[in-house]
Amino acid sequence: MTRPVLVTGATGFVGGRIVQRLVDDGVPVAATARRDSHDRHLPRLGVEIRQADLRDENALRRACGGVRAVVHAAGLTRARNDAELFDANAAGTERVARAALSGGADRFVHVSSLAARGPDRNADDESGPDASGVDAPAHAYGASKLESERRLRALAPDGWAVALRPSAVYGPGDADLLPLFVLARRGLLPTPPARMTLQPVYADDLADLVARIVARTSLPGF
Repeated sequence: MTRPVLVTGATGFVGGRIVQRLVDDGVPVAATARRDSHDRHLPRLGVEIRQADLRDENALRRACGGVRAVVHAAGLTRARNDAELFDANAAGTERVARAALSGGADRFVHVSSLAARGPDRNADDESGPDASGVDAPAHAYGASKLESERRLRALAPDGWAVALRPSAVYGPGDADLLPLFVLARRGLLPTPPARMTLQPVYADDLADLVARIVARTSLPGF
């Protein structure tokens, strides 16, 4: 029997689209869920639910047992304080990666964020990455995602892990960018200042990329 792909954050917007794509491709999927989760959509898709919390290392090790790959899409975009962000996004990623290694997973795909890079530098703004490509996140969320990548890189064997940095993800089921589309439908389209650029990515395109990475026989160095 083919070992499943484990997806964390499967009840969320991005994780849910990734699960759907993998299921559509005929890939056996398992998903982590907290004990208080009452999501019934995943079992209807044939997804195996494995109870685990990002803070529970033992539960994560059990959840990662027997999987061939882990797609880590869980995390927080906002929290009560910076410490919560770093615990969920940085320490949480490290816990999941360690569990995946101990469980014998062949591959680890980490859904990070473009916020880890920070805003591009321009003539009017001296913040952000410089010409050498040094990351300079502008806020705690981006810093926590950058730290998650650093921790993953420190423990991942060559060719085992990859970190993706999608920008704002939109699509059916997204609540964050929905107000912009509602305004656009009413004939109003807010635009950023000319010196700023937006780089949204469609959720199904991101899910397609993740599925392709999972299916590859090898990964570039991380």
